This record gives sequence, structure tokens and C-alpha cells, in this order.
Amino acid sequence: MKTVVVIPTYNEKDNVRPMVESLLAVDGSLEILFVDDNSPDGTGDVIESVVKDDSRVHCLHREKKEGLAKAYLAGFKKAIELGADKIVQMDCDFSHNPEDVPRLVSEDADLVIGSRYVKGGATPGWPFKRRLVSRAGGVFIRTVTGMPLKDPTGGFKCWKVSALKAMRYEAIESAGYSFQLEMNHRAWKSGLKIKELPIVFTDRVRGSSKISAGIAVESVKIALRLRWMSMFRNKEMYKWTLLGALWLTYLFLQGTRQIFGATVSQIRADFASAGVSDVQIGAVSTVFGIVMGVCLPFSGIAADFLRRKWIVIAGVVLFSFGTFLSSFASGIGLFILSYGIITSSGQAFVGASASSLISQYHIETRATAFSIYQSALYLGIISFSAISGYLGGMKDMGSGAWRLPFRIFGLAGLAIAVFLVFVLNDKHPSGAPRGPVKKRSFKEAATILFRRPSALLTALSLLMFIAVDGSYRNWMPNLLGDKFEGAVDPKWVPLNALAWHFAGAFVGVAAGSRISDRLAKFRPGIRLETMFVGMLAAVPFILLMAFASNFAVCCFAMALFGVFRGVYDSNLFAALFEVIPQRYHAAGAAIAFSVSFLLGSFSSMVTGWMNDNLTVQFSIAAFAGFYIVGALMLIVARVFFFNRDYERMKEQ
Repeated sequence: MKTVVVIPTYNEKDNVRPMVESLLAVDGSLEILFVDDNSPDGTGDVIESVVKDDSRVHCLHREKKEGLAKAYLAGFKKAIELGADKIVQMDCDFSHNPEDVPRLVSEDADLVIGSRYVKGGATPGWPFKRRLVSRAGGVFIRTVTGMPLKDPTGGFKCWKVSALKAMRYEAIESAGYSFQLEMNHRAWKSGLKIKELPIVFTDRVRGSSKISAGIAVESVKIALRLRWMSMFRNKEMYKWTLLGALWLTYLFLQGTRQIFGATVSQIRADFASAGVSDVQIGAVSTVFGIVMGVCLPFSGIAADFLRRKWIVIAGVVLFSFGTFLSSFASGIGLFILSYGIITSSGQAFVGASASSLISQYHIETRATAFSIYQSALYLGIISFSAISGYLGGMKDMGSGAWRLPFRIFGLAGLAIAVFLVFVLNDKHPSGAPRGPVKKRSFKEAATILFRRPSALLTALSLLMFIAVDGSYRNWMPNLLGDKFEGAVDPKWVPLNALAWHFAGAFVGVAAGSRISDRLAKFRPGIRLETMFVGMLAAVPFILLMAFASNFAVCCFAMALFGVFRGVYDSNLFAALFEVIPQRYHAAGAAIAFSVSFLLGSFSSMVTGWMNDNLTVQFSIAAFAGFYIVGALMLIVARVFFFNRDYERMKEQ
């Protein structure tokens, strides 16, 4: 069995010959491989002179100093080429005693570590402070990584070559002394047999030390990174980590979408001196919806053919930058550019890729994962509305207080994008190549959608829904602020306008989905019927909400409107997918939402026109008309077309 001792060198000319003599004295069968990084003190020349005298000594010359890790990796590769069965790694400064090499080699383990901290190990001559830092560092590393080694950074080791190959040593990412830690961690995670033997570690006698304070910092950083990467490799743990990261992303996506509606009264007042009308204010949301509708199909294509991780991150950067930029708007034009175009386009590209990542990792837990993910919508809308309304209404900040939430949440979103760089991983958990199995055509999906009347009518009901949703978010805080001025603190108006409604929606979604899921086994058309009931039952509460003269009654109406809105929302995708083949689900949904955003976005501007020319109450009451039209579409789809479309879908 051949053993090769790999020794990296840099400015070690005084130690080379003594090290060779000491190693060969304890075991003449050893072969020694020096890896020299073009030492300026002539170490390479000294090694070459030794090589000429003894065939058991070899040297690998490298052009420049590239760090301990690369030196060892190159040395391991060369030692394997020399036919090594075992490889010993050690320093050239005699801090590792050559007399310990035979003990390490004789042990039957995949990795044998010369340990300073097992019983019998010692560090003579070290001051108390150095010992304390070293011990504390070991405790920290063991706690963070879970690695059960007494000396996790030990660098005096003996490897079986078969073990090195099995753990793919060449994939190590560390560059400096933390290489030792990462190699030990990789061996442990690979399930290799590891044994620690006591050694006495002494400081070098000749030459200068290369250890610095930065080594300790580097070890802390690599320990944290190894812990994080362990979570990536643990599929069960990582899929929930991924969900948590995307939940936070979706929370900010929905929340930043709501800042404008929560501060529209303050923006309106601030821009009044410039003669900005409610129609122009509404145009911001209209452009937002149009851009969203245009970008949605492209986001679906991008999710199929590009790396989803970077699409999500790019989208978060874009919508966060747009949100931040909005805080500097001095007129409606810049607001349309920053919020209506930049923020909207960024948000459009996040959804498809985020949903694909969740589906990719959550297979058996997909329904649970998406229900958790969807909760970010309600929490984001309510919490960001409350915070934005509070900040925007701070009187001591003056008329420009509305800029504060745009600035704060824009910067926070950029921080989240940085966080996602380290968290997201779009490699398929099975290890299979990611991407579509078969290219889907949007033209085919559109043809299917338009040839199934029940699907088309369901999509058109979505148009009515989105038209009301966009206008409600943007204008309801304004209605409450104007109608109940003095009864409610302006800072809390956005919270009341949205919290009651979306709390009710949360209840409606839960109830609607549970009831329809149970009945769908016996009555396939129940999903359309549930959506019809949701839209029609919401109408009286919309009217009550618009014309209520009592604040408590208005809040009650908003909550009940939310409940029935949630009942409708609970079955939207399920109803659509009942009549569209599975292979067109994603494309069909993208087309339906794209068309709905494109057309429904004009409602906010129309509502602004009504505010200018009629009354806010009347413009809010007009929501009932949209819901009545949507309900009629659903009942027509159910009575006249659903059964036929459902049977056609089952045949495919």
C-alpha cells in the first residue's frame, strides 16, 4: 500500500530538507510530494535539489500563490496519479510532528485526524487567550454545523484515496485555511468513517507564521455557509426554507402593490397644487394593470426556459427599485414610470417562477404549501396598508409623508433580493434536468380557452373581479377618509379599509374551497355554482358599504363583501381547470389573467373619473354592477356550456 505525504510550501526553504529526513527516518516507504507556489525565497530550488537525490521525493510547481485549498487539491490529484492508496496532509513547519505519521497511516478509517483536543492532545506554549479562542471556535463550529469532531479545523490528516474520490474532494469551494474545515465537514456528511488521534501541536521553529486573525473570521464564515448548504442538501428541510423565502417575497410583492392605495389621499392632496385630477391618479393603477397584463405571458415563458431563481431575484430587484423611485415622484408622469411600469413589470415576473419553484419542491405537500403561500397575500395587503397609512398620515412629516413607506419598503425589498441570492436554489430536488418536457404553445392554449365557452366565461368573470379589486384597493381608503372624516384617525383609514375586507376574504376562501371540494365528487359543476353565489351574494354588501352612514355598519359591510369575494376566489383556478386539459393549465391561467389585467386595469381610471364628476359613493356602488355581470356570466357558463365542455375535457 503506497502512502504519499502532500506538503504545501511557501517560503519554507529552511524546513524542506529537515522534513524529508525526518519523514523518511520514521518510514522509508513513504513518498513525499511538495506543492510549491513559486516561493520567492527559493524553496522550489531546494526541493528540486532534494528530488534529484531521492526518487521518493516529488515536487509540483505552481506559477503563483492561490491559497492552501488549491495547493492541496492539486497535490491530491498528483498523488493519485502517482498511485497513492493513502494520502497524508501536513505542514512543513514541524507544527505537525513527522513521528506521528505512522500512527495516522496505520489506523483503519477513511479519515484519520491528528487532534489537539482529544484526550492526550496538547498545544504547549500557547498563551491562554489563543487557547480560549481556539476552543471557543471549535465549540461554535460544532454547534453550527453539527459536526461531532473535537478538532474540526485540524489539518494533520490521513485520507484513504477511495474515500477522497467518494466524497468528490475536487468540488470543495473554500480557498484558504477554512479548506480544512470544509474537507472535514464533507467527509462527515458523506458518511465516511472518521477517527481522531491525539497529537501535540507545536509552533514553528523556523520561518514566519502564515496564521492571521482573518483565519478565525474565515472559519466562522465557512461554518455558517456549511450549515446553510446542509439545509440545501436536506430536501425535506430545504423545501420549507424555500417556501418561507418565497412567502416573504410574496408578502412584499402584495404589500408594495398596496402602498399606493393606502396613501392615495395624501398623494392626491400633495399633487393638488399641480392640478392633478382623480382621473390622472387612477391612471397610475391603470398603467400598472396594463403592464402587468402585457408581462404575464412572457413571465410564464421565462419560467419555462430560464433559471427561475434569477427571474425571481431580478423581479424583486425591479419592483423594489420602482417602489423606492416612486418616493421621489414630483408629478404623475414619474409616478406612472416608477410605479406603474417598473414596479408592475417586476412583480409580473415573480409570480410564475415562484409558483414553479414551489411546485418543483412540494409534490406531496403542494396544496398545503400553496395555502401557506397564499396567506402572504392577505397579510401583506393588511399589514402594509396599515403601516403605509400610518406613515403617510404622520402630520409632523408634512405633506410629503406619503413618500416614507415607498422609500422604506423599496429599500427593504432590495435587501430581500440579496437574501434570496443565498437562499434560492432552482436545481430540481430529484437531480433531473430542469425545464419543460415538451414546449407548450400559447397559441394552442388560447385556442383551447376560446373554444370552451365555460372557460371563456369564467375568464371574463375574472375580468369583472379584477376590475373591482383594483379599484377597491386604490379608492376605498379615500372613500372612508372623506366619508368618515373626524370619526377615524387618518393614519388608520387604510387599515380599516382593507383589514375588514381581506379578513373576511380569508374566511370566504377557506369555507368556499372546503365546501366545493367535498361536493365536487358528486356535483362537478359545484365550483361554478359556488363562484356564482359568491359574486351575487356580495352585491348587497357592496351597496351597503358605499352608502352606509355609520362607520361600524360600513366595516361590517366590507367584511361580508370580503367573505363572498373569498368564496368566489376559492374556486377560480379549480373551475377553470375542470374544462381545460392539464397540459394547458399554466398557459391558460396566464392568458386569463393577462387579458383580465389588461382590460380590468381601466376600472381604476374610470373610478377616478366618477370621483371627479359624480361622487365617491356612487363610484364604489358601481362595483355591484361589475359583480352582477360576472355572476350572470358564471350562471350562463354553468347552465348552457359546462356539461359539454366537461365531457370534452374528460375525453382528452
